[in-house]
Amino acid sequence: MHSMSPYVIRCFNPAIESNKREDKYCVLNKIGQNDLFNILKAFVSSKSENYQIVEHSQQVYKFSDVVYDEKNRHIWGWFQVGTYGIKTDIINIESGDVDFEKAQNNAEILKHYFHIYIPVGFNESICMMHSYRGHGVKTL
Repeated sequence: MHSMSPYVIRCFNPAIESNKREDKYCVLNKIGQNDLFNILKAFVSSKSENYQIVEHSQQVYKFSDVVYDEKNRHIWGWFQVGTYGIKTDIINIESGDVDFEKAQNNAEILKHYFHIYIPVGFNESICMMHSYRGHGVKTL
């Protein structure tokens, strides 16, 4: 089952002096000297060339076909993720024959769509993330 889930992105700063918790969230284009758009752009760009290996969870991931709309402050593209470590057979459901023997060092890669919007002057951003069968971008 495919689904899209909305998430809010905020940056809490306990050093901001206020009695109200909601006043302790940074404006996202002014996190100290940084802009969340640029932070995410740098992170996603650094993880787009090669698959990143996460050994403790036996996962691999990378971003692909990412678009950075700096004027409108949108980032969208594909997050590719897979798991490895278990030897399995991939069968053809029509014939019942094994089409591929997946080794422990093979990972089936699923592509998940993501879309982030970070408006100027606000302390909240929105992110839409695709998941398939309960697994998606946020899982990793």
